[in-house]
Formats: sequence, structure tokens, C-alpha cells
Amino acid sequence: MRGQVQLLTIDLVRPGVRRWDPRAAVTHGSRSPTAAAAAELSNRIANVLVAAGVEPQDEVDLLLNKSRYSIPIVCSCLKACAVRVSLNGRLSAVEHGCRLAATGARALLYGAATGWAGRRDEPGT
Repeated sequence: MRGQVQLLTIDLVRPGVRRWDPRAAVTHGSRSPTAAAAAELSNRIANVLVAAGVEPQDEVDLLLNKSRYSIPIVCSCLKACAVRVSLNGRLSAVEHGCRLAATGARALLYGAATGWAGRRDEPGT
């Protein structure tokens, strides 16, 4: 429609960063990065996603435990205009593989603590 402003989800996040910085964006253990530091990290991750070929509306699957990187990674998907899909960490590697193959996700971001890297689960185990 003419005269209507298109608003993206990330447009709702940016004012919060400006308003709440220099307060902590997230606290994980003894680390509490500021909202600006979290936004800067999310910019860097978004740039990596785009450089890796992620385009607007591409699916990016996430297999992450809660960490100090969770919020910046979610925001990076918003900034890259990607569709973020959280995978269930309780599924097997085979189930994750089937899900990734069926959806054609452009990228998978996973945390080392999830144990996904190098898993060799077999069907039925």
C-alpha cells in the first residue's frame, strides 16, 4: 500500500539497544556484555551469514544451548532477514539430518556444547 511503512522485526530491536545500552544485554556466568556489544557481535555474525550465501527468507537452523551468544545469534538472523528455526536438541543426529535435508536450510549454527559436531548416531540407537 502506498504510504505504508514496512517494519521488520529487527526494527523493533534497534530502539531497545539504543535505550538500554550500556546496561547488560544478557548475563551468562560472570559475563554481561552490554546491549551495544551484543548488537556489534550480531552484526558480525549476520555479515558472515550473508557472506556464506544466506539470502532474505532463507532458513537458518539453530541448535544452541542457552549461552551468552544466544541473543546475538538470534538477532543476526533477523539482521540477515533469514528465517530462524530452532532445532530440538533432544533429537538424534539422524533426525536432525532428515530435517535439514527436507527443508533445504541454507545454514546450521550449532554450539559445541550441544554435542552435534562429529556425532555418529545410527537409526534406532
